[in-house]
Amino acid sequence: MTPLANVFAAEPRPVQLALAGRLRREYLWKDEVYRPQSLNLFANTAGCFCLVRQRGAAPLPCIGAMTGCVIVIPAAGASSRMRGRDKLLEQIEGVPLLARQARMAVECGQKVLVTLPHDRPERAAALSGQAGVDTLVVPYATEGMSASLRAGAGWAQDKGAAALMVLLPDLPDLQVSDLRHVLDCFALTPDTACRGVDATGQAGHPVILPARLFGALANLTGDRGAATILQGQPVTLVPLPNTRATTDLDTPEAWARWRRGLPDN
Repeated sequence: MTPLANVFAAEPRPVQLALAGRLRREYLWKDEVYRPQSLNLFANTAGCFCLVRQRGAAPLPCIGAMTGCVIVIPAAGASSRMRGRDKLLEQIEGVPLLARQARMAVECGQKVLVTLPHDRPERAAALSGQAGVDTLVVPYATEGMSASLRAGAGWAQDKGAAALMVLLPDLPDLQVSDLRHVLDCFALTPDTACRGVDATGQAGHPVILPARLFGALANLTGDRGAATILQGQPVTLVPLPNTRATTDLDTPEAWARWRRGLPDN
């Protein structure tokens, strides 16, 4: 990682002052528990800042947890290509995939909503006992992704959220560190959407939408995701390792290849 001082040195003086002032005001000194003398501040090669705990210092939350962002996991889809199996109940790390994704979201310190269809009680059961997760059965789930995103936008508005992360439930390679990284990047430009991309630059997930785009989410129709809303919008692309942002598994054959460590063609 690149020391923050080197990043500042490459910026015009007004930008240096604005960045330093904002980081000091909003992050480093926001809570006495996280006093600046216990922190080292770095920027990674993507230009996104992260806090690195000095040895012996108190554990740190991700900066993004301070942004007022909430997370929706749209899990009301039909798994129609799985020929009777439910991809969200595939076992990953000893738990159903949906439960794993919800646990990662909770570990980011955000409020979490999982949208569900009315005819998949097994999904609700997979989340049973998961603290910190709200669930919502979505009317018109057969309409596609837009039904879940509309529900998520309404829920986020009710929570007074400043932003909404859309975390697809069928990305088994994503790690909690990836979610935190995207949240941290969003925290530096909270009026600009953020989107995870894979190592080749292909757009993927998670996606974070600032509150100014909630109205557009609420008007989505059909089986369309957040990509349609991002058209014409400034977007911060956040590189994630390998194909974590883009590996989604929709067929039994894709799952079999993934479990053998083979690429999904």
